[in-house]
Amino acid sequence: MKKYLYLILIFIISCHKPYESVSVNLNVSQVPQLENWGIQAKNLITIWCPRIARVLDVEEYPHNIDLTLQKSDEGIAYADSNAITVSSHWIEKYPGDIGLIVHEAVHVVQLYPEFDPGWVTEGIADYIRWHLYEKKPLEWFPIGGEEKGYEAAYRITGGVE
Repeated sequence: MKKYLYLILIFIISCHKPYESVSVNLNVSQVPQLENWGIQAKNLITIWCPRIARVLDVEEYPHNIDLTLQKSDEGIAYADSNAITVSSHWIEKYPGDIGLIVHEAVHVVQLYPEFDPGWVTEGIADYIRWHLYEKKPLEWFPIGGEEKGYEAAYRITGGVE
């Protein structure tokens, strides 16, 4: 029996196209004091983008990603095409919130031509961040209220089984 399991495993591995590595261009010119956080985020993107691509079964996604830590007093982070921008005030207020990078990396890999429906896009990103990266159990995710239910997006949609 073990022999057949090994053969099946070898077959699956041999049929799967290997994922290319990701390179990250880090820009901390506006906030050089946050360089260490930026290096940690860069390493996380390098490791997690191929994992995200496997989870989403995506082969075509940007492999050259720009990461900018931007001097700002508002916002958290956003992804646009192959670029991730993180607000300095958020990093300074919550330096341990490195998981936000995984959420934004999901958007880079998704690269959906349309954002709509946004609750799906954000729910997938939060599921990968909170459940797969942060290891939160599905019970941790909040349950949506009657008005929007699972369409409330982010953690609510991310926790739907």
